[in-house]
Amino acid sequence: MNRNIVATISIILFSVFILSCSEEFLNEKPLHQIDLENFYTQPIDAEIGLTGAYSRIISKGMMQNLFFFSISADEITNGTATQTGIGSGENRELATSALWGMGQGYNEPMVGIANINLLLKKITDIPDDKFASGRKDEIMGEAHFLRGWAFYIFAMGYRDVQMQLEVPTSSLPEDNFLEKSPQEEILAQAMFDLSKADSLLPVRLGNDKSEHDVRGRASKWAAKAFKARIHMWNSEWDKAYAECKAIVESNQFNMAERWINIFAGENNDPEVIWQAQGQSREEYDFIGVYRWYCDANAGQALPPYMVEKNLTNAFEVPYKDVRLEYSVRAIGRSGTPSNYGGRNVKHFKVPSGEVIQGVSDESRDKNTPLMRLAEVKLMMAEAIIQSNYSLGTKEEVLAILNELRARAADPEFRPREEDSRYDYDANKGCEGIELLTVDDINLQAVKDEKYRELAFEFIRWFDLLRWSRMEDNYESVMALVNASSVDRLYLPIPQSQIEANKGILKQNPGY
Repeated sequence: MNRNIVATISIILFSVFILSCSEEFLNEKPLHQIDLENFYTQPIDAEIGLTGAYSRIISKGMMQNLFFFSISADEITNGTATQTGIGSGENRELATSALWGMGQGYNEPMVGIANINLLLKKITDIPDDKFASGRKDEIMGEAHFLRGWAFYIFAMGYRDVQMQLEVPTSSLPEDNFLEKSPQEEILAQAMFDLSKADSLLPVRLGNDKSEHDVRGRASKWAAKAFKARIHMWNSEWDKAYAECKAIVESNQFNMAERWINIFAGENNDPEVIWQAQGQSREEYDFIGVYRWYCDANAGQALPPYMVEKNLTNAFEVPYKDVRLEYSVRAIGRSGTPSNYGGRNVKHFKVPSGEVIQGVSDESRDKNTPLMRLAEVKLMMAEAIIQSNYSLGTKEEVLAILNELRARAADPEFRPREEDSRYDYDANKGCEGIELLTVDDINLQAVKDEKYRELAFEFIRWFDLLRWSRMEDNYESVMALVNASSVDRLYLPIPQSQIEANKGILKQNPGY
């Protein structure tokens, strides 16, 4: 662990915890009176610690990481924005270790991991009988899930990072400097943590929790889904398939009948397995970063970042596929750059980007799905094909793809804003797209459907990396982000962390 984190962990730990809790708690226990070593004595302390961990792991900084990966993929492209910092997702040769605007994406989750390490160490000192039945295991399971998910994102985004698993015992900063661990070891640790979460968490968190609460917290099923992602990365098709099958057969989740229901309202649809939840402050915050980067000003000719034309071209138009028409506005606008495909509004209630008190201000508080049943089924479909059909049949893959394609039709859907592309006289909504036949089934068909179904849901870049790795050919993905080497496909460690670790922590190759 670097010196910055060691020096500030006590302050950050409790400031985050307190900010995440009630005003009553603040009044009862002022920050300066909290004794770190004696804090974990009651179940409420563990609950507060867990809330603080969520605040650091599912943070604006982490969402910036995920947005960076959408820019890296063939989903989002630069508009009027600079190509440094987050914009360098599209031009890796302009990326630097200063990473303007990206430092929080490394630092915040690392502090969150440190918080979790302390929680997992100290919770064992609290007697089991002080907790409600099963809650101690649930807290530990949630903590392991958050740490495992954070390590997974670090491994996929940075490749090699520090892997701190213990609580520092020395007061000397130099005793706590930490070298990086390779990606393979980071992913192995992520798998360990996710497996611990899987074993500790129940079929469903406490019955006193709402659907909103359940979908915003770690679960056995979310752990299985991200375990499946790691198995897919390792080409372990049978293991990935088994995790996904268990999720489907759990009957805890259902495919949405209307696709737009997944993203309308508060995103508490039964298809969602896990979602980021956060509240915005002022005009932009948390997932509001999407508003700022994609559609900050409805009257602006071009947003800082735009939907790539390659993505909009992947859909049948106009008003055939609701997945496009709901998610992207201003499609086909004239007088724009050749790569302009529209503006991403998949996560917004008001597609214009305007801030309307009592209406669109709520959109900044919308939840953001990070894993849903559609992705689980698509992983199953790919695993079947990649296993040369030892895990299933073409007919099973066909059923999965056609289930997604069938709900692309929505006769009740109407344009989210005035659109000259829509036939208002016929007023047929989204008419739908053709279903596939068995002869259409191959790996590319799965890749294409996943591209459409999960656009802007933070998986595309990881898939492009994975497929390139499998083929041992990175030319196309390097060209996509103007990278001169495979090393440049991964982020650099923030320079502030390099300097804080006094030469122990080395920069990632290529920077």
